[in-house]
Amino acid sequence: MLIFLPVWLIGWTIGGAFAIRVLITGEVKEAWFLLIWLCGWIFGEVFALYAFLWGAFGREIISVKDGIVRIKRSIFGYGPSTDFQINRVSNLRASGFFAPRGALRDVV
Repeated sequence: MLIFLPVWLIGWTIGGAFAIRVLITGEVKEAWFLLIWLCGWIFGEVFALYAFLWGAFGREIISVKDGIVRIKRSIFGYGPSTDFQINRVSNLRASGFFAPRGALRDVV
């Protein structure tokens, strides 16, 4: 995904830029179809960009303080967080890729 999505995004962006240029210059008679297509194009662009950024730079940070468990999903430090009362949390476990032992540098 980290190789495919940037290549796909380049082609998708070029296609959208071409469609916008055609719409602005008036080279097409059916402008309504192009406007509907551009709405889908924008959705695809944002979704693929988010998927790439999450895969390349996303982090899920879990912290515990004052009886609150906070789970934050961030890209470049920005993103939503959710708070839970610690007594309401159960069956918490990790899954996914884990760095080799000693490779973690941001553990507090």
